[in-house]
Amino acid sequence: MTTYLTADLSDTDNATWLAQLPELHGNGHTVDITGSRVTLTQATLDVLADLSDERDGHYDGSLLWIDGTGYTVNPLGRSILDLAQDVAAQRNIETTAAAEVVTTYVDQISDDTSMWCAETSTLTEAGERVVVTAIEIGYANSLHSTAEDLMLDELEQVPAKLRALHVQEAQLIGERDDLVRKLMKTSVARPRIAEAAELSVDRLYQIKDHRR
Repeated sequence: MTTYLTADLSDTDNATWLAQLPELHGNGHTVDITGSRVTLTQATLDVLADLSDERDGHYDGSLLWIDGTGYTVNPLGRSILDLAQDVAAQRNIETTAAAEVVTTYVDQISDDTSMWCAETSTLTEAGERVVVTAIEIGYANSLHSTAEDLMLDELEQVPAKLRALHVQEAQLIGERDDLVRKLMKTSVARPRIAEAAELSVDRLYQIKDHRR
């Protein structure tokens, strides 16, 4: 999974300058700009780390240096989709279903700025821990699959119903064949018997002779 990081620079000019750095464009790396905030991938940051420490744009492992000022680089929090993809992979469920679970818990902490960043719609590290723990507890106590459990219960009943139908079908076929054999010994026209049984005349003779 791609890791994203952010840094709040002093102004939009610095953000634009960084986004246009030749070393980034030449390697296909990009910097997203929102005002004076820049968002970049770990791979892009690695390119900046390889720059000389005398160059603007150099990243020294903790600070991004531009025009003599060091800017702190922070991991961008996890989005609901990011976390949902993890849950989906761990629980072997659809991402959309996992997103519903994650959203349920995010809604409960979204007013706490230490856990949820409304500006970027992402969880902080603390928020992610709280949500992940809550999800694990919820699954341990079967709190996330009430509707799904009901469907599973219904599904588990279907094979038994099918077996019962197969038994009933076999019984009805037996009754039909007995009636066909009895009628074949009477003066009732064969086409009339076939019509009543919804069978072909040829099939009547197969039943009469106990041929399948």
